Amino acid sequence: MRNISQTSLQAMPLAIPPLGEQRRIVDILEDYLSRLDAASGNCDSNQLKTVGLKRSLWQQVFAVRAEDQQWQVASLLDVARIANGQTPKGLTDRLVSTAQEDCIPFYKVGDMNLSDGRFMSTARFYVRKSDATLLGLHVRTPGTVLLPKRGGAIATNKKRILQAEAAYDLNTMGLEPSERVHAEFLWHWLQGIDLSRLADGSNVPQINAPQIRDLRLPLPPLEIQQEVLVRMDKNLGALNRLNSDLEHVQRKAAALRSALLATAFSGRLTGRASDMDLVGEMAGV
Repeated sequence: MRNISQTSLQAMPLAIPPLGEQRRIVDILEDYLSRLDAASGNCDSNQLKTVGLKRSLWQQVFAVRAEDQQWQVASLLDVARIANGQTPKGLTDRLVSTAQEDCIPFYKVGDMNLSDGRFMSTARFYVRKSDATLLGLHVRTPGTVLLPKRGGAIATNKKRILQAEAAYDLNTMGLEPSERVHAEFLWHWLQGIDLSRLADGSNVPQINAPQIRDLRLPLPPLEIQQEVLVRMDKNLGALNRLNSDLEHVQRKAAALRSALLATAFSGRLTGRASDMDLVGEMAGV
C-alpha cells in the first residue's frame, strides 16, 4: 500500500519568507482562491440544474395526459422481448481480440463503459458466427437495448443500444423491441427507470423477468414516437453541450488552482493584475 513516511516529509524543502511576507501572500492567495471557489460553486450548481432539467424533460415527454387519445399505456413485456445474454462453456477459447471475417462483437457488461452513452460502439472481443452457432450462442439483432442484469454493474444504471448484430455475456439483459416501439424511444424511456430499485434483494442483485414484468410505458403511434425522438435529442443535445462546457470550466479552475499555489509558494505572487497572466500561462489555459 502506498504511504507517506515521516522521513520523506522531513526531507521536503519549504521556502519560508518573513512573517510579513507570509501574511501578504496569504491575503493575495485567499482573494484569488475565493474567486475560483465561487466559479466552481456556480459550475456545480449549474451541473445539478442540468440533471434536474433532464429529469423534467423526461417527465414532460412521458407523462401521459388522459385527454390524449393517441397515447396508450403498455406493459413493457408486451412491446419488448427479454433476450438474456449467455457465456457458454468453451466460449473463452473461441474469442478473438480483433474483428475477422464473419465475426460479430461479443460484449461483456463492462463494455457499456466504452460506448458513447447510447450505442454499443466498442467491443474488446469478437466471435465467429459459425462458432456462435456451434456453441448455441444467440446472435441478437440491432436495436436490442442492453442493461446490466447481475451484480454491482446494476447500480451504474446504464442502458445501451446494439447498432449491429452481436452477442453478449450472461451478466447482460437485452430487450428486443417489437414493431410497436422504436428502439431509441424505448431507450429514452428507460433513462427514467432506476435499475437499482428493480433488482431483487439477494446478496448478488439481479434483474429478471419478475422484476420488470410490472413495468408499463406510455406508447404513442410510431410517427409520434419519431417526433418525440427529435424533440428529446434536440433538448438533450443542448443540455449535454452545456454540461460539457461546465466540466471544461471545472478542469480549467482546477488547473488554475494548482498553478496559483505553485506561483504563491515560489515567491512570484505580487498582487498585481499580471499575476493571473502568469498563473494562466503555468496552467496552460
